[in-house]
Amino acid sequence: MIPAVFASALSGVITRHKNSNNEYQLVNQAGEGLDPSTPTQPNDPNAPVANNNNGRADQAQEKPRQPANLATLKTYIDDKMSDTIGEFIQAIFLGKDNLIDQRIAAIQNQSDLSFEEKFNKTLYYSQIKAFFAKNQNEIKTNPSKFGLDIVYPYVLSANAEFNKGKIVFNNKTYENKIWGNTDTTNYKKEVTGEGNSITPNADPQKAKVQNTTSDEEGKNVLKTYFNALKQSATSIFLNDSDLPGVGKDYDINGRVTDTNDAGVFSNPPKNFNSWDDYIISKIRPRFIDFDLEQNKDPAEQDQQNQQNNQAVENLLPPTVPVEGKQVPTDPKELIENIPRFVPKVRSLYSTLSSSALLNRFGTYNEANKSDVFFYFENPINTRFTYKVTALNNNNGKVNATVQIQDSVDKNATTTYTRELDTVGLSGTEQQINQNRELAYPAMQKLFLNFYEAVGLNADLNYGDATKVYVEPQTIFQMVYLAMRAINKPEFKDDLNIILSRSFGYSTEQSNSYFLNFLRNQLVNTQFLYW
Repeated sequence: MIPAVFASALSGVITRHKNSNNEYQLVNQAGEGLDPSTPTQPNDPNAPVANNNNGRADQAQEKPRQPANLATLKTYIDDKMSDTIGEFIQAIFLGKDNLIDQRIAAIQNQSDLSFEEKFNKTLYYSQIKAFFAKNQNEIKTNPSKFGLDIVYPYVLSANAEFNKGKIVFNNKTYENKIWGNTDTTNYKKEVTGEGNSITPNADPQKAKVQNTTSDEEGKNVLKTYFNALKQSATSIFLNDSDLPGVGKDYDINGRVTDTNDAGVFSNPPKNFNSWDDYIISKIRPRFIDFDLEQNKDPAEQDQQNQQNNQAVENLLPPTVPVEGKQVPTDPKELIENIPRFVPKVRSLYSTLSSSALLNRFGTYNEANKSDVFFYFENPINTRFTYKVTALNNNNGKVNATVQIQDSVDKNATTTYTRELDTVGLSGTEQQINQNRELAYPAMQKLFLNFYEAVGLNADLNYGDATKVYVEPQTIFQMVYLAMRAINKPEFKDDLNIILSRSFGYSTEQSNSYFLNFLRNQLVNTQFLYW
């Protein structure tokens, strides 16, 4: 069933329309018997957006940028970098509930693996853990020495002017990238070797741009950079393609060597002096790819965000004043009609076996345990919060008990049970889950901007609906269309193709696809509704 909550919850506005009851039923049935001729492929992202605002007076204007004090920003980045690296190492490799321990535990529960495969994986993951354990202090002060080539944050903080152009690295082409003129920001040390290149824009006016990074953008860069790094940790540091084979790539020597802190009886892989050298050789190219993916001119990104916001608003007609008193809505009725989403296990835990996940969740005692372990594909109905309250073993499968709560009326709750479908993931399925965990919050941000534009906020307190200055029927159609789109199988299938990219994925791509998918639900700038 397609989510009905937003439209039904907006009934304080919608019930002024004579067909509101029919509309409510329609949304409850949305997704059933959808028109197979409805376009599902995105439009050309460069095509002009259909604009039916007819010269709206309050058309969004581009906000002037306020550049940060670079000296202050540089000090901030320099001071925070070491601690931020340390926090990352703890979260992924050394701290409580770290990712690598989860991966090692999951190996023991994989009955489809041979003894040799389990040995290889356990050995390699143990070597990676030992690598970060013994080198963590030096990594925090000199990460590049150990394959963590962190460049982009310094580009923002150390240069009043950017160079801009194309960077080719590791058989990938990165357009519209920025770099500085110092040794730590020009990428010359990182982008080397045959086939790799750094080429400024051919247009001299575009080859140099002023650094207008704001104070907020600069201070947020470490958070967003390392959050993304955590999401990419499996691909960068624990990639199964790196696994050396015993007897083929390395030998068991029957003794613990001085250079082997993992306590395993083995020589380094062939053609390498140590396990550290081998690990660094695998980390470095992927980390540079990661850094280049993060590399975006904040001014250009801000402009793109404003265009995305406007793209949502462009689906609306001219503003029309709405008068009249809000009609009350029963929260209990609302909560019984919202969708029962299947909880998605966060990518840090989705490689665990069923038994390992049950154990981890059961022994985690913090109040935010649901958010730590799970996310929901709920970017639209932000009024309602979903929380996993219990997990149970059901013949080897994991069932989750979920509580839904109305954020406006805390007493309005309901519960349901769903079988988890993101347990014991690997390969492409794990990659999709990692990127999906990033994509849905980004899509939610688009809709939060839309709600703000029509006078609502994230809690969707519909007592504020009289503040809306858009035709109520139009709001209904907009929300109805979005709910239909995001729950269509073809939308999810095509989105998964984007999400399956181990490198090259960005939330801008999923947002662009989502907006284009919405645009394709329009015929002659009218909603496909009747």
